[in-house]
Amino acid sequence: MQYRKDIDALKGISIIAVVLFHMGLLKSGYLGVDVFFVINGFLVIPSVLKHISQGDFSFFSFMEKRVVRLLPLIVLASAVTLGLGFFLMLPSHYDNLAQTVIAGNLFSENILSAITTKNYWDVVNEYKPLMHLWYVGILFEFYIIISILLLLCNRCATFFKQDGNRWMTICLVVVTLCSLAFYFSPVGSTGDKFYCLPYRFFELGIGGCVSLINSNVNNDRGGILLLYKKLQLFCSCS
Repeated sequence: MQYRKDIDALKGISIIAVVLFHMGLLKSGYLGVDVFFVINGFLVIPSVLKHISQGDFSFFSFMEKRVVRLLPLIVLASAVTLGLGFFLMLPSHYDNLAQTVIAGNLFSENILSAITTKNYWDVVNEYKPLMHLWYVGILFEFYIIISILLLLCNRCATFFKQDGNRWMTICLVVVTLCSLAFYFSPVGSTGDKFYCLPYRFFELGIGGCVSLINSNVNNDRGGILLLYKKLQLFCSCS
């Protein structure tokens, strides 16, 4: 996807909002994380769909790039935090930190948090400096699910001799709406709705849907502009 300055600006605003929230200066700053989910879906989903349509998408190559991009920073943060925690933390808190480090490096901190604390706002989380890796856990699970889901849709469309893009788009919309319904349903605890992908997918899915709509609008505008130029050329030749 082409570099977008407006998206980078939105990322910057979201980062500032989250930092101000944790400093106690912006009550609703945590919504910056939700914005990041939407942005991620906006950038990732159209790219996956495009490469699957072209027949050059590799699941393992796609996941490898995500691991190479995310894991080194997680390992570095884990090493620094473990080193400082050894001297500054109580044994019980250090034990919790060790659990978080293991889960974080396996991209599953969100699952650990959903099983243990079950509440992002719990006071005990103040002693878990790496518990914010729950966000990376949801993203990594999303990368796995969305690529497999769209690949299966495209295979089914090919088998039935249908339009793969149409099938993948419909599947994305349906799964997004189902996730949104799960989020607002009474089923599931507050912790599950915060930490688990099925309740968070709708944010990423909405970003992907918006990106696809934006792409179609731009293509329509390009087609209209090209037709207009051809008409101008035809009139001038006449």
